[in-house]
Amino acid sequence: MSTATMKTGKWYPGVPPGLDGEDDDAYTDRLTGADGTGRVPYDHLRFRECSMGYHLTCSCRSGNTGCLCPCHTDPAPDPAAVTPLIAAAAGILCGLYYLPATTGERVMAEAGALGPDAGKEAIASRLGEVYGSETGDWFATDVKAVLRDVRAKADSP
Repeated sequence: MSTATMKTGKWYPGVPPGLDGEDDDAYTDRLTGADGTGRVPYDHLRFRECSMGYHLTCSCRSGNTGCLCPCHTDPAPDPAAVTPLIAAAAGILCGLYYLPATTGERVMAEAGALGPDAGKEAIASRLGEVYGSETGDWFATDVKAVLRDVRAKADSP
């Protein structure tokens, strides 16, 4: 959990952290604006699903328009960067964070390009540059762990 306020921004591909003392219901209400406090952390309109990080179930995907979450416009990475290892890692990350495949591939391609010894700070910094967004430590930690595990599996006999 973090302090009582936080920077407003894109918060993509990871979602904002919870605030100190905030339970799951209060967190969801803040992210969606249902709490009426004006503390929505996003600098753009998001439908409920994207606000909570459930990008694959956003009603915008079924024809409803208006959600401005970056998940709907995230460009695919260079196909040459999507190696079998990157694709495998992207699939795992997408399952963990309900991200579209293009986002998973782009995140893992960017993180993978930093090399196997890149720390979570370097990954968070790079993703912040790519997405122009805050990236929480937990997201960068998960990206690093998924890449590490997929690399270890690929290297094992």
